[in-house]
Amino acid sequence: MKKTIYIFNINIINKYIYIIIINTNKYGIDGIPCIKAEMTENLDYDAYLAIVPGEFLHKIYYEHGSRLLEGNVRAFLSNRGKINKGIRETIRSAPTKFFTYNNGIACTASKVVLSNDGHTIVEMEDLQIINGGQTTATLAEALKEPAIRGNLDDIIVPVKLTVVKNLSNSSRLIGDISVFSNTQTAIKKSDPPSNLPFYISIKKLSNECISNDGTNNYICYFERTAGEYDTELRRNNSTKTFTKMNPSNRKFNKIELANAVNAWEQSPYTVCLGKEKSFASFNEQIKNQLQEPNQDYFKKAYAAILLMKFMDKRTKKLNLTYKSNVVAYSLAYLSKMSQRRIDLLEIWELKAVPEYLHPIIDDILDLMHRLISNAPSTVPEPRMWARKNTCWEKASLFNIQLPDNIPLCDEPNVFFVQNEHLLFIQQDENFYNSLIWTKLVIWNDKYKVLNKSQLSMVNTVKRKCSDPSIVLTQKQKKYAIDIFLVAVKNKFDY
Repeated sequence: MKKTIYIFNINIINKYIYIIIINTNKYGIDGIPCIKAEMTENLDYDAYLAIVPGEFLHKIYYEHGSRLLEGNVRAFLSNRGKINKGIRETIRSAPTKFFTYNNGIACTASKVVLSNDGHTIVEMEDLQIINGGQTTATLAEALKEPAIRGNLDDIIVPVKLTVVKNLSNSSRLIGDISVFSNTQTAIKKSDPPSNLPFYISIKKLSNECISNDGTNNYICYFERTAGEYDTELRRNNSTKTFTKMNPSNRKFNKIELANAVNAWEQSPYTVCLGKEKSFASFNEQIKNQLQEPNQDYFKKAYAAILLMKFMDKRTKKLNLTYKSNVVAYSLAYLSKMSQRRIDLLEIWELKAVPEYLHPIIDDILDLMHRLISNAPSTVPEPRMWARKNTCWEKASLFNIQLPDNIPLCDEPNVFFVQNEHLLFIQQDENFYNSLIWTKLVIWNDKYKVLNKSQLSMVNTVKRKCSDPSIVLTQKQKKYAIDIFLVAVKNKFDY
């Protein structure tokens, strides 16, 4: 029996953005049999059910690696997890039952081309595995064992394919698919936002900003999705070439980025709420930014992370308690006392904190430790005290002077730039101005940026402006403001 082989082609748009294209007819094969889900009118997507061989997933994973999983909330979580061990055991002992035992994968594409009969996919464009990264990677990892390599011939995998038609809403839709379909392993609040344009830009910048240790060039690897670094390390067979270019001691993730920037922006009490809440606060801030991060932003943010890591080491050496709280407050205080003008780009170039900062940092750490340790009697314990804005207000009253020998930048290093459009629409006299929302509807009729749900919300707000009996919840109002900002980012002139 002749085996059908799926051939893949990759079309490189630029150095960092890849569109994975499968064109089956081009390579003389019949295509992928599918069934289209017949639904009532949906402006955002079409849906298909299909099956693909295990060999198919293996090949595309080893050709494209984590780029295939960029829409997923996390990368491969290793074979140690309970779910992945189960997948592996099925491959080993019951490959013909894989279809029955496995939930399959969920994918998205921006376009599909069907055969004349409408039941065979002959081309898919911009393929992403949204749910099933663990299945895909486990199948690929299994091939490293010669004893079970041949078992892939007996494996077929069910596929649910969503073709996103409304590109303006693609990020939100893909994010929702990823969250709601990923139920096998726990999802943290910080996982889904990995697909926001901001984090994609930070990933691109981490590849662009090349450093040199005197011998080798390397990058500060940004782990956009959980487990991404280890996935790429395994895919490159743990080679020295990979680790030299991507040293593990230089990698960082979204939580470290959020904590460092939040502290630098003088919100240490937010950092003290915990990793996930700190990230959620950071995420709200960056969603409201109109400017894309650039290389300076990336370098300064990484420098803030280096400052935080240095302070963490110093607290250990000084035997200070409440370490994470003291570090967050100390970085915030250093930012405040210098008016945000510490030379972060120098720290980036050195990949270290200059020695002239060490004594002042030790003084700040000691002061913040005494502040947090001596919580007022009205607060149960120091960690709870550090979570309060009043704790930071008290810290701000201290008056440590920077030594004259510390060089400062001419301009402050600011990560959260004030969004004038957000300040405008948050004012009630503007939010409840029906003319603004009417102009938005007319603008969208021309440019088709908003999806059906967003447009419905805009019309609801417009009605509310002239009908006091309509009540908007805080959640609805926030959603409307988010829609307004989406429009502004797409050149809506109100």
